[in-house]
Amino acid sequence: MDSRSHTLQRAVAALLATAALLASVLALGQAPASAQISQPGFDMALSVEEPVGSFDAGDTIVFEMTAQNIGTTTAVQVFFSAYVPRHTVLNLAASTPGFQCSPLPATVGANCTTEVGNIAAGDTVSVVFAVDVVSPLPADATETIFWPGCDPDPNAPGPDYNCIPAGVFVGGSPFAELSYDNNWVDPITVSLGSPCQPGTFSATGNAPCEPAAIGSYVDTVGATTTTPCPAGTSTIGLGSASAADCLVDFDADGTPDVVDPDDDNDGVDDPADRCAETDLADDTAPARLKRNRFWSDASGVFGGSGYTVADTGGCSASQIIDAAGLGNGHRRFGISRSALREWIASA
Repeated sequence: MDSRSHTLQRAVAALLATAALLASVLALGQAPASAQISQPGFDMALSVEEPVGSFDAGDTIVFEMTAQNIGTTTAVQVFFSAYVPRHTVLNLAASTPGFQCSPLPATVGANCTTEVGNIAAGDTVSVVFAVDVVSPLPADATETIFWPGCDPDPNAPGPDYNCIPAGVFVGGSPFAELSYDNNWVDPITVSLGSPCQPGTFSATGNAPCEPAAIGSYVDTVGATTTTPCPAGTSTIGLGSASAADCLVDFDADGTPDVVDPDDDNDGVDDPADRCAETDLADDTAPARLKRNRFWSDASGVFGGSGYTVADTGGCSASQIIDAAGLGNGHRRFGISRSALREWIASA
């Protein structure tokens, strides 16, 4: 046999071997290695629209996943992949048709995929992945995390990442492309539970909530703390939802003056009070009192006289001196008994 015959035999043998390899690979349902690089230039980019707000038991959370081919050639046999988040179950009816999950039923941790066909260079395709919040929702369930595909960090918390390293992939496997950096996204955190409404708050910002205490307010949704009223003001009751609810409270007793029967807390109701804004701790007391001279103390008693501010119509010694136009000697040595009696008699 001449050299040309040997060459022809080797070529036929090589061709038969290649055909056998191709048949065995196809029998496994996978494209041969040569096919995986037969589409150079496609580059898939994934984005996910974040749900807005907080979701309670029974609510549907919708994640819209979009794949764009930012490469130069068509991507063939494109799939989306997503995990069912914690505290949810797949809502197949509200999702784009075609999602298949494993394991079933599609509860937390199930990996779901759907094929969307080919995507030409520059084109985009979107799918909706919808889940329902479980009911009853555990009291400590304040958030859930959506993991599109697999996070490339094996130490990240979440489901078991024994899958393709992307939320969008091509050819049924993580086919070689220009950049995998584009086709996965950071996990998305979604708030769960009924958000606290204005006037209420909680440590998590979600139910169960408690009303803002007297003297404070909450003017936003989902608050974790209250805002104290400015000094000298307070609110009428619990659960105030605006700074406008902080009203003047002269005596700082937590009851605004508009509803406080005794604004200055001197023990005399406002209609009978001859001296507004009485300060029982009168800091203008004389250094010493002469005999039969008196001054009101922090309890409202004119020591040794037998009288209190209840007798004087809610007036302290210094207020009586000012209102009655008494001389400076009363301020230096205390108000006299006679002046005190005259004031009480004039009521």
